[in-house]
Amino acid sequence: NDYGNSVGMLVLNQVSAVIWDMLQSERSLAELTDKISSEFDVSKAEAEADIVAFIDELRNLGLLV
Repeated sequence: NDYGNSVGMLVLNQVSAVIWDMLQSERSLAELTDKISSEFDVSKAEAEADIVAFIDELRNLGLLV
């Protein structure tokens, strides 16, 4: 996909919204993982996988450098 030329909106679920908010200041993957794991009652492994996938998506869309 050519995301640079697309017009649209990224819709965030609750987990993604929390990650997005936390990324407004410099945070480690461990900090993000702990927050998502505790707030949404998921394993740290699942939380980390979701965070990495979301960050990869943001990078692919050019929204995170």
